[in-house]
Amino acid sequence: MSHIDIQNNTGNCLAQDSTETLGVTGIHNKQITDVFWERKREEEIEKLEENVQVFVPSNLSFLQENTVSYIAGFVVKGLLKKMSCTVCAEALTQEGDEFDTSLTLIQRKTRGGLIFPSRSVRLICSKTEGLIKLINNILGYLPKKDILIEYLIRRTRNFLENGNVFPTMHNHIFDTTPYEISHRQNLITSIIKKYALIRVNSLSHKINETISGEKVRKTLNKLVLFRHQ
Repeated sequence: MSHIDIQNNTGNCLAQDSTETLGVTGIHNKQITDVFWERKREEEIEKLEENVQVFVPSNLSFLQENTVSYIAGFVVKGLLKKMSCTVCAEALTQEGDEFDTSLTLIQRKTRGGLIFPSRSVRLICSKTEGLIKLINNILGYLPKKDILIEYLIRRTRNFLENGNVFPTMHNHIFDTTPYEISHRQNLITSIIKKYALIRVNSLSHKINETISGEKVRKTLNKLVLFRHQ
């Protein structure tokens, strides 16, 4: 009642006496709460940075490289649905290169519908995957999703800022206003976030399966149904 300030002059509510509800100003309290959680979030990110101080370049195997490229194609597919900039859209994709071994899985699986991600997209996803593996190996567990994703965005983006990522977009920065974040930076952040969400959800699902153990209901589903149990 104090939060939404229920009135008695609308609907079927009638005042029984002259008592009034005391007013509560929740805006200031909300701001304090937001500042508190923001500080706590920054502390958790700093703690994670202390535990993982060195960015080790990812040494992915042939199978892992192809898996990352396959997931990167799905990331590009999701980004293209919400993208209106043609320059950014062209920077995300490329034709399949038969000499590129990291695209072997996509070339094998595609029937004309899969997307071949560009080299820059695959590089970003590979660095993100390497950092996820590093955190998981050092800590032995995954931090909270929002903390982990924010940390991945910061570390991977800083690592790639001076790299040769999206070279065709270097002049695209002049198409934006000085007060607008560059499309290249937004693109890197979006790729890292979407890829990290996919991988974190996948790893969390595996961890939950390990904790819960074998699902007897799923394994013996037919037997249960046939016996009407």
